[in-house]
Amino acid sequence: VLANIRLWSRFRPCDDSIKNMTFLFFSSSSKNSSLENVLLNSIKMDQNSMMCFKNVLVSFANLPESKNDHLIGSRLMFEQMLSKNIFYGKTEPHHVFYMEPDCVPVRPNWLNVVEASTAHQDFWMKGSIFRGDSKTFSSDLIYNHIHINGNAIYNVKDQEFKEFYFGIVRKLITSRLGEEGGYDADIFKVLLWKNAKFTSCYFHKFIFSDFVINMWHTPFSINQILAENKNVVLIHGGQALQ
Repeated sequence: VLANIRLWSRFRPCDDSIKNMTFLFFSSSSKNSSLENVLLNSIKMDQNSMMCFKNVLVSFANLPESKNDHLIGSRLMFEQMLSKNIFYGKTEPHHVFYMEPDCVPVRPNWLNVVEASTAHQDFWMKGSIFRGDSKTFSSDLIYNHIHINGNAIYNVKDQEFKEFYFGIVRKLITSRLGEEGGYDADIFKVLLWKNAKFTSCYFHKFIFSDFVINMWHTPFSINQILAENKNVVLIHGGQALQ
């Protein structure tokens, strides 16, 4: 997390037009005052970053050690975010950009681009398809290759999205599969699993975009990505080559 924030001095998050965002550190651990102070100070020391946010907050998911792993832990934190079981401040957001520590900026004013990407209000999730090397997957299952990665913008204000996820996705995953997968891939697993009529009712709610690019487990050249993708401001995962 701190390494990510240090990049913000090189890639300034926003220009003077951004004033109303809340930045929320969301930790999987139980409340830890020492960690909270370290995180808050990391932002407060950078005035160019602080000017982008009206609030900087820290919240703790309080996950038990047995569930604090990549699959279950990340899903439980996503579900807390979606159900608003965390404190967002005095004003509840319409949209949340969920940004893991390995989702790093590669151009300045990336928050401006994230904010502009929320302009189309009707979507539920907007982010990147897998753009890395397909050989990183052990199978050709289509949902692995075409789901939107979890580092994405979510419409947390839309009650229908919550009903779709908790009432359809989670119920089908637990009742039919009985196994844990990535929550982001699970959404597309269900969209592609059901019949065409079902899929056509929901697929338009999930928007593929290139403001963020998912390079999971793939070596890449930042210069090449920037040259080939004029809209990208964030890269998730992978290994940047020198």
